[in-house]
Amino acid sequence: MAVKTFGTAITINTIAIGECTSASRSGGAINEIKTTAWDSANNADTYLGGIADYGSLEITANHVIGDAGQVEIFAEVGNVAAFIITDSVATETFSAIVGVPDIGRDEDGVIVVTVSCKVTGKATSAAVV
Repeated sequence: MAVKTFGTAITINTIAIGECTSASRSGGAINEIKTTAWDSANNADTYLGGIADYGSLEITANHVIGDAGQVEIFAEVGNVAAFIITDSVATETFSAIVGVPDIGRDEDGVIVVTVSCKVTGKATSAAVV
């Protein structure tokens, strides 16, 4: 069953980021360690899972001067910050290096702030109870 994103909340260092319109954590991967030997079974390559990379987080919000969460984003550029994303089914928790925010000003649109953050360490997810 599909789940609505409406009502999703994002925090940075426990401070809510206001007026978010999208958030995506993507680009995760597992390094593959090749273990194939001359006598590997079935004449096939074999691998072990290596180090996990939990990707990046990209957040877009309507830019609101004075919003405490958006102020925190600008204050934490280049630093590792704690993020929590909670939707109707799960809470995801991780740390990420805060990138430099971009301000978008499209013709006949709202001013938005977009920031890309590199996840450092492991991201965890737990069901909302």
